[in-house]
Amino acid sequence: MLKSMTGYGKKTLKDNFLGEIELEIKSSNHRYLEIVFDIPESFTYLEEFFRKEIKRKVKRGRLNLSLKVETFLLPDISLNKALLKKYYFIFQELRDSFPLKEELNLDTLLNLPGIIDIKNKYSFKKNSLIKRIFKDSLKIFLESRKKAGKFIYEDLNKRIKFLKENIKTIQKIKPKLLKEKLDLIEEEEEKINFLKNTDITEELNLLKFYIRNFESKLRLASSIGKELDFILQEMQREINTMGAKVFHPNLANQVLKMKVELEKMREEVQNVE
Repeated sequence: MLKSMTGYGKKTLKDNFLGEIELEIKSSNHRYLEIVFDIPESFTYLEEFFRKEIKRKVKRGRLNLSLKVETFLLPDISLNKALLKKYYFIFQELRDSFPLKEELNLDTLLNLPGIIDIKNKYSFKKNSLIKRIFKDSLKIFLESRKKAGKFIYEDLNKRIKFLKENIKTIQKIKPKLLKEKLDLIEEEEEKINFLKNTDITEELNLLKFYIRNFESKLRLASSIGKELDFILQEMQREINTMGAKVFHPNLANQVLKMKVELEKMREEVQNVE
């Protein structure tokens, strides 16, 4: 069953000791898989874990993962005095070598990389909770994509059935309309040219082939959005050619209906993974 590229999953966990964790995953259409993270700086090391798990389940779409953590725990904060001294001596050397006017202040020193070290005694437990709600959110997210995909699948099947009925109608009414037209033409050569210029047998056969191919792809569980779009492009090409060849308003009406239906299908397929 095909899957939609749009989806949503959210999970919140409240722990009386560790605080509140909220993880949200949502996605929209995209040619490829793009993952965007909105994660507190102290938890960015989990991005690789999230990315790897998502890539195992998702093939296409622009996916946004948001993590919010409100903790009740007070972290252990330590000052790296040895590194602070090194920074200070480097600054003094720079002042001796160059005519620097800036003064070194405490705020500047404390914001240098590695000076302040923040550790959370219970980070291992918080990591476990975050990974757990991530997997729960991802499961909800994937289910929402499947649910939306089922709706698209049913709608595309309905539209394919409509196209097949249109083809049958064209094949049914064309012989009579063709005979009526030929009866009005007196010259034999003109009849031959007319038959040649209005023959849509090849287009109808190719259209039926593409429809069968489209139906078989719909039943696959893999990422098929790009393939479906390509098939619909080929179908559109054949329908456009038919539109240029039809010689009667009744036939032109059937072709126009197919064009409209195909355009709706192409819009929907843009949302298929």
